[in-house]
Amino acid sequence: MIIEYFPIAVCIFAILFVFYLVYKVNKASFAKDKAKEVADEIKKGAFAYLKRQYGTAGLITVFLFAILWLFVGFGVGIGFLLGVVLSAICCFFAVWVSTKASSKVAEGSKRGLAYSFELTFGGGLSIGLLIVALSLISVSLYYLFTRDILSMVALGFGTTYVSIFWRVAGGIFTKAADVATDIIGKIEEGISEDDLKNPVSIADQVGDNVGGAALAVGIFETYTVVLIASIILGSLIYSISLPFALLPMFLCSVAIVSSIIASFFVKLKQDPILVEGSALIKIEAVNQNIMGVMYKGLAISVILSAFAFYPVILSLMQSQNASVINLYGASLIGLIVAVGVVVASEFYTSKKYKPVMAIVKASESGHASNIIRGLAVGMQSATMPVVLIAFGTFFSFWLAGPYGVAIAAVCAVSISGIVVAISAFAPISDNAMGVVTMSEMPEESKSIVNSLDKVSNTAKAITKGYTATLAVFSALVLFLAFSQRVAYFVGYINSNDFSLDNPAVICGLLIGGLLPYLFASFLMGSVGKTAEKVIAEAKRQFKEIKGLATGEQKPEYEKCIKVAERSSKKEMIVPVLIPLLMPLIVGFTLGSQALGGMLIGAIVAGLFLAFSMTIGGTAWDSAKKAIEEGGYGGKHSLAHQAAVTGDAVGDPYKDTAGPAIGPMVQGLCIVALLITAFIV
Repeated sequence: MIIEYFPIAVCIFAILFVFYLVYKVNKASFAKDKAKEVADEIKKGAFAYLKRQYGTAGLITVFLFAILWLFVGFGVGIGFLLGVVLSAICCFFAVWVSTKASSKVAEGSKRGLAYSFELTFGGGLSIGLLIVALSLISVSLYYLFTRDILSMVALGFGTTYVSIFWRVAGGIFTKAADVATDIIGKIEEGISEDDLKNPVSIADQVGDNVGGAALAVGIFETYTVVLIASIILGSLIYSISLPFALLPMFLCSVAIVSSIIASFFVKLKQDPILVEGSALIKIEAVNQNIMGVMYKGLAISVILSAFAFYPVILSLMQSQNASVINLYGASLIGLIVAVGVVVASEFYTSKKYKPVMAIVKASESGHASNIIRGLAVGMQSATMPVVLIAFGTFFSFWLAGPYGVAIAAVCAVSISGIVVAISAFAPISDNAMGVVTMSEMPEESKSIVNSLDKVSNTAKAITKGYTATLAVFSALVLFLAFSQRVAYFVGYINSNDFSLDNPAVICGLLIGGLLPYLFASFLMGSVGKTAEKVIAEAKRQFKEIKGLATGEQKPEYEKCIKVAERSSKKEMIVPVLIPLLMPLIVGFTLGSQALGGMLIGAIVAGLFLAFSMTIGGTAWDSAKKAIEEGGYGGKHSLAHQAAVTGDAVGDPYKDTAGPAIGPMVQGLCIVALLITAFIV
């Protein structure tokens, strides 16, 4: 049927729209003079890092491909390679757009806030749409032309492998550079972290791009894995009916169209006065709610998707033995979960609300009070996402069984295109602020870019909460697919297979609950070790390069980048092995029941830990920024010193360990799916 190719047509349209967005960014003017030098240094460092990481990842990819080919099959190996290559493309594109757009936003600040916002959001939207389009078109083509479940699982494994690799190595690099630049700048030398005399300043800006790329491949992985898991469930539960396999792809297709339509409503009002180099210009539009404008786009996308889902479900299910209303209800539950997670994330990370202000207030009492309150906020922040997923899972299962849970998860991730646009707004505006500050551009340019940068923390926070929660939500769908695969191979499903009456399940449950904590502990320690090495290199440069402290000589930026990159690759080895090896060890020694228990334990513990670390760390960062803006004594006060300490702890929480837990749990589930046939 020609209708089967509807998702592919939508993806082609979305990719063409991405070309249009990139064209608009390309058409803008590049930064000039010193700003261009700074932007070029950031771009050079980012792509040097990318090149070295691709080299390392490529060697591991060849090894894993050979293993899959020899032990599982050539088609499975090809599926894995496809997942790796597409993830690498998403990563490259995210870095390329971020570095290009940030330079143009810095220069565009001379034309006003509305124009700068358009460039920033347009760059982010191009990243978001390319991610979802590549994911959907790859899954659609692979399913329509192969119908091979194991090869599709391998496709998901490829995306998971790259996501874990980037989340771990990139997260360590990003936060080690961030911590080092703060310590060298604010503590050791008494200069700004964005001062060009700081040897770690460029590494810090490169880290913003690396973090953005890690988020891009993380979303690509979650989107792909949820689609694959839902298709597997549809194929196994309703084996003779193609529409159940097609429905997830069609729902994502209409959500992509909804995101494109919604993007046209994400605009600031035109600045009443354009900046033309005057000494001081009052910019009225600075007071506009930039985050509110992006939320408007998200809301429109959700509303349009909610209306579009019903006719899609009706057209595919009208001749099937399934309730259209129940499946539509499950789709709405998925959207509610997604929106609820966004709301919860902002509540716990925005300076407007009580949790962050409680940390600010506690900072007046010193460092210990800040840490205690920050930990409390992080632990509490897991409440809403857990409740949302619990009730979302219960009601979607009640409406349509395991397949209903899969549809809810698909619809929750279906709006990822515009969510990533909001998230990618952050590294672009962060880098633009770095370019403007380091190149000492006029105050009017700084005020405009600062207006964009002020919302970056919230933009990153809502996306981190969204990805952390939905990664574990998708792992739940993968577990359901795993249980169906077990039933498929043994010919029946025993209701006691994953019961607590079974000691193998209890053993697996405890092991699974341990893994997220063990994984996070390695990452937290790795950030500290890498930061120490970067700080030592920066201190060496200040000691040995005469004229560096006075600005007469340039730092050796590349050396700090290399130190952070080499250390991050070394430190990532043990954490990356956890999701790859633990399913094999448990599955082949204790069996499928213990492996199922391990997946359940990892999903539950991972959800709590991922959200509490990600959101708690961001709350610490927001508290520091609130004090730096003049409240509670401002900079250099006791409260500020305590907040800087809290932020230093929160950095690896929110940008390394927390965001990596979701891909780690998904990795456990994907590997379990790959080996199911060998352990039952």
